Amino acid sequence: MQTGDYSDFKTGLLDQVSELRAHIRSGTHTGTTSGKAQSLVQGNVVILPADWANDFLLFCQNNPVACPLIGVSQTGDPMLPGLGRDLDIRTDIPEYQIFRNGERAESATDIRDVWRNDFVTFVLGCSFSFEDALVRAGVVSGHEGGTATVYKIEHGQHSVAAFYRNSAIHWFVNRAILELALLDDTHDDLAGPLERAWAAAFALRDLLKFEFFFSDKATFREEQKAESRLIDPKFRQRAATAKDRREILLKLPVLIAHRVLAPFIEAYFIVADRLAAQPVDAKIDKKALTEECLRVGRQYVLQQRLGNPECVSREVFGNALSLAANRDLLTPGAPDLAQRRQAFADELAAAVQGVADIEELDRMRRSAKAKAAR
Repeated sequence: MQTGDYSDFKTGLLDQVSELRAHIRSGTHTGTTSGKAQSLVQGNVVILPADWANDFLLFCQNNPVACPLIGVSQTGDPMLPGLGRDLDIRTDIPEYQIFRNGERAESATDIRDVWRNDFVTFVLGCSFSFEDALVRAGVVSGHEGGTATVYKIEHGQHSVAAFYRNSAIHWFVNRAILELALLDDTHDDLAGPLERAWAAAFALRDLLKFEFFFSDKATFREEQKAESRLIDPKFRQRAATAKDRREILLKLPVLIAHRVLAPFIEAYFIVADRLAAQPVDAKIDKKALTEECLRVGRQYVLQQRLGNPECVSREVFGNALSLAANRDLLTPGAPDLAQRRQAFADELAAAVQGVADIEELDRMRRSAKAKAAR
């Protein structure tokens, strides 16, 4: 592209986004900006009093993957000239969620009447920014014309799409593990409900240790306790029975275990399932077993025995085989090999069922919320 062509291209993009902001400011565009302003960076907005701004800035700097910071305003200034010409953060967002005392109080399309001179605006990177790039790369296709742009992963592109997803989900793994642990009933040999939950969490940590980076065991335990307090400040008192733990999950605003862990757990199940079918006295050919997992995995997805097409993944199968080797499940003639391989398959089958149970709870939670809103 020649310099003049690029200048015209850039000017066209800036005109496009200025027009979009004008429509938002006038109230003629009130929906999502997904699919809009293609090839330009979009952001999520957080506006805080100046007294909290330094703490939030430090949080973003310490968590750059989850909170990629692309802009910060001057205190009290609603304009962000570094991010766009004539950008007024008080009027140029389709909808604002206003929080008071830690609770969402109301929504608005214009916040000039609540703007304060001590407000600081933070703009964080948003996934809308790379939607257009994914479409142009053939990873997804978009459907427009409805109330929102909807994207579909193209055939054969689930593993490619997973790379985009996996860069973010590390931040949600501990919470997802806790959700599954709260429903776990396979540690009945332990007396207390919390001990059973922690044992289940550590079992999942061990199951996924070749997939994610975990803290050491002592720190992981404290992280799980911190997650439990985020779920319910009185978690210890309220998690005494299976029914209580189920109610805690149903009352949460969102459940994530089935969204975060399902592809990995289902992929591991495929490997465990096929490994249990191998003769115990034969050497494992990893390449041949992986090809078998690919074939059977596709079969299970088509039969809807498994729900995530991205579970059919050479990369994840490789990590599952590393776990199997770590548990001495690949060495022919090892003691109790058939029983231990079957136990491995049963452990993964229970984890797959746990993910399905969380998904059903989430469906029930959303259904109850929709009924309450009518």
